[in-house]
Amino acid sequence: QAMVTVDETQLARDLWPSGMGRLTNDKDELKDLPSWRVVPSTFEGLCQWLFVDRDDGQSTVLIHPEHHDQEKLQVTLRLQGIVADANLNALGNWNGDVLHAPKAVQTLTILGGSCKEPFGAQQRTLAHIRELVLKLLCLPSAAPSQNGHNIVLKRRVFTKVQSSSSSSDTPSALTTSDDPAGRALKIVHMWNVDHRIMVGVQREDGTIARANPLVIRRGDLIDVAATIQVISMRTRHTRKTEILFCPKEVVRLASAATITVS
Repeated sequence: QAMVTVDETQLARDLWPSGMGRLTNDKDELKDLPSWRVVPSTFEGLCQWLFVDRDDGQSTVLIHPEHHDQEKLQVTLRLQGIVADANLNALGNWNGDVLHAPKAVQTLTILGGSCKEPFGAQQRTLAHIRELVLKLLCLPSAAPSQNGHNIVLKRRVFTKVQSSSSSSDTPSALTTSDDPAGRALKIVHMWNVDHRIMVGVQREDGTIARANPLVIRRGDLIDVAATIQVISMRTRHTRKTEILFCPKEVVRLASAATITVS
């Protein structure tokens, strides 16, 4: 997972007060990180760090191979922030209607509170990445969707099942408790839930305990691993492309009751 930088000498997570933006057992220092784990702070640097692989209609944001020796390495960013709003449930905001399935999302909105420098660095980095990805796709840069004071992470709940495959090709990640009424099960041949956002709570000794997504509450300080997804949608008259920063793993560093940075 790649760390956001403020400049060539500082990681954004280290500028939170009292080291609270850092996982207790995270001993990584900027000087020791390989280049694929360090997100450049400038647009120019990003141009040499990531690229978009377009394959069979799918666009994937990858780290440039000169920075690593793996076949393909997808960009995963580490971000920190104070929760403003969270809906990380397996079915997100889905209303149970099959027609709403393609629009259903899980969302996580984070703020910087009084910690403007590390949070601002994250906002700039995401804006640069969005602009660069659209440029690499030969698309115009739309007006930034990130509001001035927050970062919105968003992930689509369902994946469309291709006509050439069956629902058994990719098993559902849902449990009975996720879908007690069985509504998602009824449409699994059309729309499948193939992921879970992993949620954990950091204990005093630094260990991380798995937790229900509902424990993430407004005011909590969290560490998030986020991937980048390029979504291409047909509208009535044109085609729309959206760059999503998708929460993959969320760890509560401190609960709202124990922090004062907001």
